[in-house]
Amino acid sequence: MSTYRFRIAIAGAEPPVWRKVEVPDRITFHQLHLVLQRCFQWRDYHLYKFELPGVGDVMRLHEGVVTEDDTAFDAREALIDPYMEPGLRFRYVYDFGDYWEHVVDLEEVDPLGEARAPVVTAFSGESMIEDCGGPGGYYRVMGALADPSDPEHRELKEWARFMMPERFSAESANAEMDEMLYFPRAAYEAARPERSGAGEGGPRVSLRDVVDSFDYQSETMAAYIDLDAGEVRMLELDESVDHEFYERSVSEYEACESLMLPRPDQLGDYDVMCAFAASQEPAVAERLSRALDGRGAFRRFKDEVARMGISEGWYAFLDDARTSLARDFLESHGVRWK
Repeated sequence: MSTYRFRIAIAGAEPPVWRKVEVPDRITFHQLHLVLQRCFQWRDYHLYKFELPGVGDVMRLHEGVVTEDDTAFDAREALIDPYMEPGLRFRYVYDFGDYWEHVVDLEEVDPLGEARAPVVTAFSGESMIEDCGGPGGYYRVMGALADPSDPEHRELKEWARFMMPERFSAESANAEMDEMLYFPRAAYEAARPERSGAGEGGPRVSLRDVVDSFDYQSETMAAYIDLDAGEVRMLELDESVDHEFYERSVSEYEACESLMLPRPDQLGDYDVMCAFAASQEPAVAERLSRALDGRGAFRRFKDEVARMGISEGWYAFLDDARTSLARDFLESHGVRWK
């Protein structure tokens, strides 16, 4: 049982932007990717890869996709442990267009570490804005935002309302990672490269049920997995609500080993809508982009989709995105799925 202590810095950031984070062993590179996404408040919308010296690239591979030299490893299958030696330096690249390059230094390996969730222990600098053109584009955007006389000031100010990350807080990041990225020991005791689910213990959970549960959640209703039974269930959060099944739901929740599923505000639906708009032909993309600009974007977007008769395509696109999110979430928690 080991704990890895990393220092991760964004290349080209001045003043420096870096995080120090402790990570448990026996996780995959894809799970390490999820850790870095939360540490820098990225939106997990773009492709990524790890560049390891003398090894080759480790990235998320999809069926039918082959790298140029056919040497890349699938990040969902490759455990980080065989490569982790003190003093190791490797690179994590997120968004091959903007090319956000992160320099990752493994500063220490604690062979007696008991960490089961990632923890940010130190940091410097605020998180940067996604989809702005990398470090160079980021500083151009920040300059325009600080200068009301800049021709792009007003447009970028409106854009930044949706894209600017909140002020970075190690406490908030750690609380989120403790909730969403807790890596149970048992799930990795028998980890093998060849697996169809995420772990080797416990019943498999229906991936379809997890995806469907996202639509049933609300401010007062949450979804969770009963890990003992391998079932997705709902939980009433508001005790003041007189619900005939409330007591039974709470007793079931408290009696089982459970895992809360992502809440509605963690599904990234706005980013999915932006991605759908970008995937359309120019005229359609322009109409959808206008609908997504400003308050009330969700309703305007759905109304515009209905008016253009592309609702079927939109809901298929949304389902694919949520299926990917659900699969990544289950894998990050060592939960097998079917």
